[in-house]
Amino acid sequence: MKNFFLFFSTALFVWACSTVPDPASKVYYITETTTTRQPSGICAFRYKITNSYSRLDNQSQQNAVRAAFDLWQKGNPNLLFLQKQDGLTTEIAIRFAEPSEIPQGTQKAPIGLVRGNIPTISALKVDNNNYTILLDASFPWDTHAITRALSFHIGKFLGLEISPENGSMMNPVYLKETIRLSDADSVKINALYSLPCTSGCNNFLPLSLPVNDIITKSIRLDKQGKIAISASGRMVIGFWLGWSTPAGLENGLFSVPIGDYSLDRSINHAALIYRINNETKWRYCGTACEFSTDGVSQCIDVTLAINDNKPSDNDGAYDVTVNYKP
Repeated sequence: MKNFFLFFSTALFVWACSTVPDPASKVYYITETTTTRQPSGICAFRYKITNSYSRLDNQSQQNAVRAAFDLWQKGNPNLLFLQKQDGLTTEIAIRFAEPSEIPQGTQKAPIGLVRGNIPTISALKVDNNNYTILLDASFPWDTHAITRALSFHIGKFLGLEISPENGSMMNPVYLKETIRLSDADSVKINALYSLPCTSGCNNFLPLSLPVNDIITKSIRLDKQGKIAISASGRMVIGFWLGWSTPAGLENGLFSVPIGDYSLDRSINHAALIYRINNETKWRYCGTACEFSTDGVSQCIDVTLAINDNKPSDNDGAYDVTVNYKP
């Protein structure tokens, strides 16, 4: 009998030790944050990565972040996530932060007989409906961990509650499990966003349009590189100035200066002008111009205009085409 109890005690001790999470098991708590955003009629969201993690190359980080958004977008095609360059206003920002910015709780290890505290590796900061996901910069992130942590936070942003279900993306415990939506995750996200997304970035290149006033188009990029704008045709510019081409007019009749009637005095009056995203300064285009994409943004706002502060006096329009440069 003594031998039986000795064997039983030894087996129990070995079993207990084998179930206590050790450092190699990678058991972490994703967040202490309980804030869940209330869903709205909006279904297109912009995000940006504001800094980088020193132990991973930039492309790997980009891919890991995109995989987290793709998880939800594939789970519900009504959703649309678009990466924007740093400096632009977005609904979601992602930042690697100092450990002091990550609140630490008293969460217990979910497995093993000894339920020790497990560290928290990320947090969510909410400011005026703008969400910043903070990832602990001291944590040894790999692409799997980045995708898993962000997937949880994105779910919270979309309106899903924390789930105790093993395998759910809304379970805040990170065990390096396979990254996929559970059946419950899929049901909930499709119930929250049941209508097709009609807002957001829904123009694709090539794009052709008449321009006789200020017009902005949100263009979805399906590749990076240079974008070319070309313009042709002519317009009647007011009663006294007559015809103008997209190149614009340097002066009025009898060489009278006409800069006061322009949106930008430094550019020919009535010329085709443009600006990108939230730029405040106009760029000259004329009959042809081009610009480079930043290699990150999946959506850009291109604003086209006639350099005239009173376009209602004009007649006609320039024929403008926006397309990728061959």
